[in-house]
Amino acid sequence: MGLSYEQFLVAAPLGPVVAALTAVRRGYAIPVGRRTSAVILDEHAHDYKVDSIASRLSRDVEADVCVASVSDSDVLWLTVVRDGTPVHEYCSAPDHDRKITKDAFGVLRYEDGSRFDPDAPGTPPSGADPAWFLPFGVPEARIDALAAALDRAADPEDARAEGRHVFAEGIYGDVLAALGFPRGIAFTPFAELAAMAREAVEPEPSYEGLPETFAIAERRNREHRAARRADFTSAYPLGDALPIPPPTPSESTIT
Repeated sequence: MGLSYEQFLVAAPLGPVVAALTAVRRGYAIPVGRRTSAVILDEHAHDYKVDSIASRLSRDVEADVCVASVSDSDVLWLTVVRDGTPVHEYCSAPDHDRKITKDAFGVLRYEDGSRFDPDAPGTPPSGADPAWFLPFGVPEARIDALAAALDRAADPEDARAEGRHVFAEGIYGDVLAALGFPRGIAFTPFAELAAMAREAVEPEPSYEGLPETFAIAERRNREHRAARRADFTSAYPLGDALPIPPPTPSESTIT
């Protein structure tokens, strides 16, 4: 099971962004540059509606908003919202929802009758114009590096780059890196941030009675989140979200 989430990049510093999000149920606003903020909200809050949040945010802060949507690690959408209106959309895998069936002769075909070739290269990403996204980055961000990140294929079954599978969150991480921001944001949905904050103040649970392999995995996951708190101590808690404290010296040595 892959990752599914939405995040926001706002071409504005943290202060105005936080002021515009006082009504959200819970989430975090993170300064990622002098003029850009990342926003990660609780997708399960009853008032969470990504389109209306992006539209309102772009109007309230008078700045462009980029909505990053990852679907089951398969597809990345990046939607630029300006003055409350979507003005550009990128999709890493435009053919992701094309239905494939067998014809009377057992040949795999798309709905339009064209033949499906599993060995053929995938359809290139749509909307991969880096000029739409470069304004979100640091002044030193290079358009050629951003173009390369946007041009990555996102099919986790067979797409490979640099010898590894390419998942949608990996593409988004490369886009963030090309913009001059931490890649780790792309691998950190709200639930992960909430766990970091909660586990910092709660005692470690007992793993007694659990299968040994499960207990080891749970302990390692908790230790990994503790060490990662160092990357998110600047995250400003919104609504009733808990603050994320830095790791203790012993926690920060865990790898």
